[in-house]
Amino acid sequence: MFYLIWGLFAITFVWSTVLILHLVMIFIVTICICIINQIRKTEFFFIGFMSISSQFCFITISKSFDLITSTFFASFIIGILALYRRKTKRTPTQVTALAPMVLLVPGSIGFKMMGTFIENQGEGGVVLGFEMIFVACAIVFGGMIAEFIFSKQLEL
Repeated sequence: MFYLIWGLFAITFVWSTVLILHLVMIFIVTICICIINQIRKTEFFFIGFMSISSQFCFITISKSFDLITSTFFASFIIGILALYRRKTKRTPTQVTALAPMVLLVPGSIGFKMMGTFIENQGEGGVVLGFEMIFVACAIVFGGMIAEFIFSKQLEL
């Protein structure tokens, strides 16, 4: 019994440590993207917070739903937070939403798609291609729906 409880504790501790490390790395990558895109230093912390919250939403939702749904809700969170920042600090939504949305782009799916085409597995490549297109559409529609729902309530 003791070993079962100790094993569950160890698994939980390792999982939470990996999650925290992942979110810290997301924050660092977001800051690097902000530096590359020459975003003001005053926006770094909030944009990092946006990235962490969207990735946490993505990770938790992806356990129960598919990739497209979790990407949509993560993009929706980014859209809401970007609109909030536009209202409070008069920062354009594109500036605050750029770095977190870059982290949601399905680049690995495109890489796998090209690999399957090179290996002459056309059907698998087409499936991955459509999945990549649907994930990209989910990113766009999440931000658009957040803008549509909350733009009237958060007018300048």
